[in-house]
Amino acid sequence: MQQEIVHEYSYGAVVHTIMDGVRQYLLVQERAGHIGIPKGHIEPGETPEECAVREVLEETGVHITLDNAFQAVIEYPIREGRVKHVCFYLGAFANETPAPMPGEAQAAILLPYDEALATLTHQQNRDVLQKAHAYLTE
Repeated sequence: MQQEIVHEYSYGAVVHTIMDGVRQYLLVQERAGHIGIPKGHIEPGETPEECAVREVLEETGVHITLDNAFQAVIEYPIREGRVKHVCFYLGAFANETPAPMPGEAQAAILLPYDEALATLTHQQNRDVLQKAHAYLTE
């Protein structure tokens, strides 16, 4: 008998701002040390968009304006019999200093596009950032 696959869903945002005329992207250093894009599990009664906004706030300390016209979805196995699906939107912020809430990400890191792309740990996150950057610069 084949094991049933359990699907988990998370939502987040590619977060950006303009500083000194240069677009910067906000990444997070996760507790395990990986550098990624802010995201997290949806809570009961929460919409995907509400989840993305809340997770960005918890992991980076910034309040974003969400653009859900942009969406990028990735999926990957997380352990035996479990698959994670993550939907990323776009989020913009201004005039705030990133600072993760206690117990969340280890650090929030603002970088220009090329550095952000080189800093991300996983290829799927680099693909999402490339798609978001192309969307923003069309």
